[in-house]
Amino acid sequence: MSPYWKPVTTRIVRHVSLSDKPVVIVAADTDIFVLLIYAFHKSHPSEKWFMKIEKNRYLDIGDICKTYGEGICDALPGYHSVTGYDTTSYPYKVGKVKPLKKMITQGKSNLLTLLGKQRLSKQDAEKILSFMQTIMYPEKQDEDFVETRICMYEQQKNKSSLTLLPDKHSAEEHVKRSNLQAYIWKQCVLKDINYSNLEECGWQVEENSLVPVWFQCSQFPPSLSRRKHRRQKHSEETDRADDESEESPPAEPPKKKQWSETTKSSQQRNSTVFHTSVVELSSTSDSSSSSDLALSDSETVTTLMSLSNLTQLEDTIDFRNNYHYIS
Repeated sequence: MSPYWKPVTTRIVRHVSLSDKPVVIVAADTDIFVLLIYAFHKSHPSEKWFMKIEKNRYLDIGDICKTYGEGICDALPGYHSVTGYDTTSYPYKVGKVKPLKKMITQGKSNLLTLLGKQRLSKQDAEKILSFMQTIMYPEKQDEDFVETRICMYEQQKNKSSLTLLPDKHSAEEHVKRSNLQAYIWKQCVLKDINYSNLEECGWQVEENSLVPVWFQCSQFPPSLSRRKHRRQKHSEETDRADDESEESPPAEPPKKKQWSETTKSSQQRNSTVFHTSVVELSSTSDSSSSSDLALSDSETVTTLMSLSNLTQLEDTIDFRNNYHYIS
């Protein structure tokens, strides 16, 4: 088992699935709510499952499954992971509710049922990327990632890279991590959870720690990459010349001083241009990974429940005497 993914959520759902009595789960976590819907939809238990999210508010998981239908219930683990979770990061100001409404309205839930496989094919990954473009972001038909990013930037009043669609390389790594999380979640009713190779799923090991792979390509555009290469080459030549000058000082110190000052001035000028570009790019990269101002778990659960056109069940039943109570 990977120590990075604590299996508490999946083990709660596993425990619920083994009960031979009606169950009440006391929690307000979105991931537990999503997994209960998925597990109920898959296992079709004969007893009732209720989720208590506040003092007198209970959600009937079975009724929610009937209202959403098989397609939505099947897609929820993938939806929850790709729109943002602890192990997948949250796209900036995308949220959970608006994309869900759009997904239901446009009938795109079938795209997210592809998430949760041990190995995600390139064709399936492209379909998930299409979901990100068309549902999570306002992509127009036949646009690629670059065209969508340019269009979104041009429409901004206050120019910022924060709310732009991620570049395709970054989005591909996000999809890999989302698929891994959905794969783990979809094993929630199993006794033992199988974990894929993390280094093939958007993660890498650095100094005995797992860190995300943000992208696989160069961070710089071609023009800056060439400038960076020239600067490194120039720096190496300067260091080599300095080493040689220390070993055998030149015969004419004034000329050496003039040469050194010219080189230093040129190096400072190049360095200034390069580091300015790096700061701009770094700022863009960091801001694109900023977390969303998401709703709290209880608010998200309540909103998802309200989308199913159901009202919460008031505390009119003696749950303590008749139900298996899990908290």
